[in-house]
Amino acid sequence: MGSGGWIALMAIFFVGIIVIACVAGNKKRARLQEEGKIIKREDSFWKSAEYLTTVSNYTELRDAIKRADLTDLVGVTAEYDRGGRAQVLFRCSHGWNGILELSGTTTDGKQNVYKLYFPAWRTMRYEVPQGLMQMNAFRTAIEKVFLDCDYDTTVQLRRMELKTKTDFI
Repeated sequence: MGSGGWIALMAIFFVGIIVIACVAGNKKRARLQEEGKIIKREDSFWKSAEYLTTVSNYTELRDAIKRADLTDLVGVTAEYDRGGRAQVLFRCSHGWNGILELSGTTTDGKQNVYKLYFPAWRTMRYEVPQGLMQMNAFRTAIEKVFLDCDYDTTVQLRRMELKTKTDFI
């Protein structure tokens, strides 16, 4: 076989690997959606903050997060009450961080508003974060904690203002 034949064979091999990886990823995503561990979200959901409005106070939510089964979120650790504030920092070994913080109260003062967002993440190609499915699973798990504490929790998405820097090389 000539060098052109080997190149064609290698190209077919690499295309096959890419197809297998995509099919496996889609099957895993479908299984996680079926199990309720992730939900279908808008494109670039990691660039939006969720504002969760609930009657639950920070102590109730913090304790519920500590009790929650987050075993599927491998590599995620939590730091509670950062800087003496009502804030939880989640660090993930997959290259992203998440923050849940008390943002304020509603105008009538009867409900608390919390902001859940990703302040930092490492990206792969095309600006897609590493651990994207795990980011979705994390957000889904925190939403479930809120709903367990207060079934009437409401969620509002707001696009964040992001500053990025470009590598030229």
